[in-house]
Amino acid sequence: MLKKIALVFGVILILLLGVLAFNGAFQSTTVVQGSEGGYRLMGVYHRGPYEKIGEAFGIVGEAARKLGWKDSTTREMVSSDRLTVGVYFDDPSSKPKDSLLSFAAVQIFNSADSLAFLQRVKDAKYFEIPKGDALICDQKTSGMISMIIAAIRAYPALGSFAEKNAPKEPITHVFEVYHPGRTRFVMLSEAID
Repeated sequence: MLKKIALVFGVILILLLGVLAFNGAFQSTTVVQGSEGGYRLMGVYHRGPYEKIGEAFGIVGEAARKLGWKDSTTREMVSSDRLTVGVYFDDPSSKPKDSLLSFAAVQIFNSADSLAFLQRVKDAKYFEIPKGDALICDQKTSGMISMIIAAIRAYPALGSFAEKNAPKEPITHVFEVYHPGRTRFVMLSEAID
């Protein structure tokens, strides 16, 4: 009986490790310095816990699909013509979860895009992320579990890197750029002229 329990426990442990490995729990987390940003965005604000921003992304994604835009969160698309971006304005360790402010958005290219999106989402807002010097951490992501694991791994790595390699200017934007199969976590510190 004890051998059967140990066998069942062993199988469950192997399955759990397999799920974690598939979702990126053991991938390397490397932070690099580079240039990032330069995005013009339309989207909706979300106030509350960051992990509940999904509804805002649902609104943005639905509008993009109805406009015929291929946003980068559409899993059936092999490539995309517009990036989906999440902007996170508050430090969750220094503010109550219910008051955290974030922005779920899709990339736009011109004023016609803005107007078309605004016709679909009446409370949509425009937001621009300047191009700048940044700390960047790319992680493979394939779904919600891998996104959570990637965020849990990326943000401490970015924070640690920033402490050891202090940017010349304060960090002004923290955002995530979603590509098919991967997410780029970014801390932007200085606009490039």
